[in-house]
Amino acid sequence: MKTAFSLLFFVPFGVFAQSPVTANPGSAATLPSSACLSCAGATWSNETNVLAADGAGADVGLMQNGFCFQSSCYASRYMEASVFGFNIPLTATIDSIHVDVTRKGLTAQGLHDSIVQLEPDPLTGPVGTNMADPATVWPAAYATKTYGQPGDPLWGYAWTPAMINNAQFGVLVKVSNGDASQQTAYIDHIAVTIHYSTSTGIFSATSSPGNFQVLGSGTAHPVLELKLERNAPVKFTVTDVAGRVLYEKQEGMLSPGVHRLQPAAEEFPAGLYFLVAEADGKRFAGRWMKTVRQ
Repeated sequence: MKTAFSLLFFVPFGVFAQSPVTANPGSAATLPSSACLSCAGATWSNETNVLAADGAGADVGLMQNGFCFQSSCYASRYMEASVFGFNIPLTATIDSIHVDVTRKGLTAQGLHDSIVQLEPDPLTGPVGTNMADPATVWPAAYATKTYGQPGDPLWGYAWTPAMINNAQFGVLVKVSNGDASQQTAYIDHIAVTIHYSTSTGIFSATSSPGNFQVLGSGTAHPVLELKLERNAPVKFTVTDVAGRVLYEKQEGMLSPGVHRLQPAAEEFPAGLYFLVAEADGKRFAGRWMKTVRQ
């Protein structure tokens, strides 16, 4: 499961901006389902494989370009990922949305995006901007592509925290085959990152490869508790609100389980800091408020 954090920064008048939360889906399915025999589009198999970034992908067999009869088709039906489990404060403002799709083709030939779009729920269906990149061919080895544009950060729709917190909020992906021969497309993982602003603080959360929390806020001895689901190299840093690195340590390769990382923070003045762990290519960040100096 994948997580991406960007630089956190302050803006005037007490508003904290671009607080990222990344989540992974809890459900995946083909839409319309394979039960609709007359619906056009090839159906996905092993859909729940997109729930975890483990190299075992959902797959769909596509006919040669231009051929489409019911489920024997050059284009797929929707791969729908939903139940992301977001819990964004209802008073927050959604600033931007990014979707990461880890995908590949059997060969690097002919496969390209058809639709990459968001939906509030299946009844409403896809809304806003289609962020597909049809000019880019899917590679023959898994690679992650991030969808979302600075010029259209909300994907052409007025998203609210309540919509995104809804378990039915989802990502829809269709792939097409532009080649003269049959192809197979694979999606290993889909993840969504929400950047939002709130007047009450910065909130960061992640769900993979483990869980984390900052202990000891308000004291001089913070601890970042990190739970890993698999072996991962870990780098631990502490930064101030300006992004300056005040403490850095390579923790080495850590085994699955719970680890407690503690910086030498006795000389830090009172103030707000961020404890950051980078594990297996992912970034986990939490706040620590030091109120005393010892």
